[in-house]
Amino acid sequence: MKRILLGTMIAVCMMVSHAYADGPSNNINFLIGQKTLDSDDWGDFDEQAAFGIFCDFKGQDWPVSIAIELIGSAKEEDSLTGSTGEFAVGVKKIWEGAGTPIKPFVGIGLSSIAAKFKYEDDYYDETYSSDGTGLGYFLEGGVYFTLGANLNLGALVRYSYANITIDDIEGVDDFDINGGGTLAGIFIGYHW
Repeated sequence: MKRILLGTMIAVCMMVSHAYADGPSNNINFLIGQKTLDSDDWGDFDEQAAFGIFCDFKGQDWPVSIAIELIGSAKEEDSLTGSTGEFAVGVKKIWEGAGTPIKPFVGIGLSSIAAKFKYEDDYYDETYSSDGTGLGYFLEGGVYFTLGANLNLGALVRYSYANITIDDIEGVDDFDINGGGTLAGIFIGYHW
């Protein structure tokens, strides 16, 4: 499922880039970082490695860019894994100064966030998992450093929130958690 979602995201970014090839600012970037979740909800899984892909595109007369983002995070400890997956759509304002490669940005939008807990019992060769999905929002800010005509380097800080009901796990009733959190990361990508 993750490969299908990633492939779909890349295909959408490629189609959009073709449709807006003559736009004033288009970007596709790959992100690595760390996502910090609510420790009351996530316990030992509140610090997760994060990775993602995001693109933005802008028409000639648009005041803002359209942003599409796919971000995942996970942490494994012993035989238990806690993870999140996020698909987000929103708008991004990028300030582009003439003659400077530095372009700050802010973004806001809607997020569909999935959260999952998985336990692998090696003794009985069984896997137990429980998950849920919720709709929420994201806010972000960061900076692009565009080197040459096409190479993006940059950093961002991002906050997301979605209330998620996790289906009952063996012996534990349904419970609600925030699947979002604060993400800090760096990225590399392509600008045209």
